[in-house]
Formats: sequence, structure tokens, C-alpha cells
Amino acid sequence: TVLPGAALASATCPFTMAPHRDTIATYLFNRGAKRPESNQFVLGISSLYLLIPAAYGLWFGVSAQRAVALLAVSLSIVSTAFWRTGVPGSALDILDRGLAFCFLLALLAAHMAGVGTLERSAGWGLPVVAVLLFVACKMFLVARFWDMACLTHLACRFVGWWWTVHALAAKEPSNPLRFHMELSACYWVHVGSVWWIARRCEGFVCADSYQAGCLSTGGILAAIVAYYHEWIWVAFSSG
Repeated sequence: TVLPGAALASATCPFTMAPHRDTIATYLFNRGAKRPESNQFVLGISSLYLLIPAAYGLWFGVSAQRAVALLAVSLSIVSTAFWRTGVPGSALDILDRGLAFCFLLALLAAHMAGVGTLERSAGWGLPVVAVLLFVACKMFLVARFWDMACLTHLACRFVGWWWTVHALAAKEPSNPLRFHMELSACYWVHVGSVWWIARRCEGFVCADSYQAGCLSTGGILAAIVAYYHEWIWVAFSSG
């Protein structure tokens, strides 16, 4: 039997691009596959956490920090709107990815310019970990390990959130270790409990509960800001 030319090249040439095309095709196929709606739900409401550092950055920040804060607000709103349905290839998906890329470039530019407190607190640690978690998320997505993809996505957002906080802050709070640990616990307890409840609700539909989830998340964020207002004020104000 004579193999077709493409198949023969793939079978005999170790440098063929066929495996790479297969991987790309698999990734695109899995992006189009339907994610669990509980995953969409928690990814959507967790986007709202960016509003905390963005609000303080707009109020207290210098011009460069305000530009980063404006991008953070835009990304938070668009990402929250996209994950209500999570349709790959939609206008919201394209806009969400474009804003996320621009936001990453803005954070990198701010870091290299010495804006904020990241260089004094974590150096390049947070950016490197964020990139590694993003790559891991895409690998789990290719393999269709939906829960691991969601978990690494949430972890990437968590690291990116702290990167944003440091990019927009003016100085460290009086007790930085406690500040980081308690705010981190608020994030993971909230998104973890919401994800756990959504996964165990029979017949859960993201669109039916999304508005209530966003409103309750807004209330939780307001409570966090009210409780930690003194620490956050000290971190972001230049006075």
C-alpha cells in the first residue's frame, strides 16, 4: 500500500510539523468544547476582584498607575460579561483576550519602570509564577482536564491580582505578612466555597444564577474593603 505524500512525510521525517498541527487543532477543539458551567461561574465572579486595587489606583495613583487601573477596570468588566456564557470566538472572548494581553504588557512596563512596590517586595517572582500558571492552565485545557484548568486559571488570577496590587500601591502596609495572608484567605475561601457549592447544585445553570453571584461578590468585596480599609489606605496613599 502506498502512503499519501503527507502521511509518508509524517511517518518518515522526524522534523515534520504534523504533531504541532495536531496539538494546535486539539487546543482549538477543546476551546470550543463546553466547559462545566460551575467553572464559568467562578471564573466570572472572580474577575471582579480586580476592582479593589483598580479603584484605589484610580484615586491615589500617579498617571502611569491610573492607566494600569483603567485597564484593570475594563478587563474586570469585560471578563465578567464574557464568562456568563463563555462562548469561544465571540466578540467578548476576543475583547477579553485582547484586554488581558494589553493589561499584561502594562503590568510589565510598570514593573520595569519601577512603578509600585513589586520590585521591593517580590521582584520578578510574581510575574514568573503568573506566566507558569498560565501555561499550565493551557496544558490542562488541551488535555480537557476542566477542573485542573479552572484551578490553575484561578491561581493565575490570584497571582495576577497581587501583582496588580503591588503595581498600584505606593508603599507596603504596616504588617505586610498579615495583610497578604488575610486577603489571600478571603480570596480562596470565597471562590473555593462558591465553586464547591456550584459543582454540587443539581441542574446548575450559570446564566440563571450569574447576576445574583455578581451582586453577592460585590457585597463581599465591599465588606473586605470596609474591614481592611485602614491597611489598604496606607498601602495605596502616598501621604
